[in-house]
Amino acid sequence: MKVLDIHDAEDIRVVRKAVERKTTINRRGCMVWNGAYAHRTPIIQARLQDGSRVYASVKRFMVMQANPNADYSDRYRYCNTCGDYRCVNPDHIIPCEKDVAKAVEVIAWLKRFGMRYNTNTEMAKAYGCSIPTIGKYRKMYAENPDVWDRLVEGFEYAKKKNQR
Repeated sequence: MKVLDIHDAEDIRVVRKAVERKTTINRRGCMVWNGAYAHRTPIIQARLQDGSRVYASVKRFMVMQANPNADYSDRYRYCNTCGDYRCVNPDHIIPCEKDVAKAVEVIAWLKRFGMRYNTNTEMAKAYGCSIPTIGKYRKMYAENPDVWDRLVEGFEYAKKKNQR
């Protein structure tokens, strides 16, 4: 689905202005959402020119309007590479087919402590999960290490920020 399949150009302008009014930019370039949330997902409600209202995921809207010709599946979730779930900067968001929050947590642990162990069995025991689970996350990392490194870097930054 493309953004123009959902909204016309005027609707996109109205929603974009509503999003801009509810964001602040921090020093990392994150557009921090200061509006409403639905289960940690930033949402926007805006009145369109015809009087109707739009209710949408801000992350999905931002990614779709930044790449209007791209086709996005309805089943995608939108994950932050910066580690801040409040960020709606389309440059910090990637569409993903599964929730990556747990994967990022496990991969961050593996990157930090995985070298201490020789086998998946030892890693699974130390982390407290099953052997297939550790294997699954190691495989996910091996298939696309650059993306996972960015996600883990953002996760570590957000963790440090929350500890202050």
